[in-house]
Amino acid sequence: MNKVITFVTARTSSATLITLAPANASAAVGTDAILGCMVSNKGTDKVKWRKAGDTETLTADAVSVKSNRYKVSGANNNYNLTITSITVQDEALPTNISAYWSTLPIPGTTANLTCRATYGRPPPRLTWFKDEIPYNVYAYTSSNVNAMGYGDAVSTLPIPLANTDEGKRFRCQADYDGWTRAVDFTITTHLTCKFHLK
Repeated sequence: MNKVITFVTARTSSATLITLAPANASAAVGTDAILGCMVSNKGTDKVKWRKAGDTETLTADAVSVKSNRYKVSGANNNYNLTITSITVQDEALPTNISAYWSTLPIPGTTANLTCRATYGRPPPRLTWFKDEIPYNVYAYTSSNVNAMGYGDAVSTLPIPLANTDEGKRFRCQADYDGWTRAVDFTITTHLTCKFHLK
């Protein structure tokens, strides 16, 4: 199980040069991740590490600001960042997850139920359940990822409906490797009657 975590550096002076820029790194859950960075002409400037997209400083030079999980060597222009004991919580959960009928749920037809998990890093894997039983038959799932590693995941599930499906519960859940049901959304079936005028 690999987790990818992206970090960026910030500089305060035009004289400071980042001679080796940080790059994405992967590490197995439970191990340490090391991100490389070399800086020259630093003078009195400080090298600060932040997560991409965040404003909170993790370290300043060799001083850990946020927690002892973040360590910087700070020797010989080398400011490698070590993140100890990578966990699945280092990922960013989606800001929202929802499920909705994208076509009307009418008995005797196949209706589409859509699940959307918004702005997760990375986008999660979406899994479907019908009354707590796995139900991924023919589900179509897609995702997009921006440069910071955030993105949306969308899954559309075609469901052949019968009158007996009234009141059935469909759950969409966001899964990550080593972390199932991180967040979920449940929708209950309320079938729509189809009328014919004569």
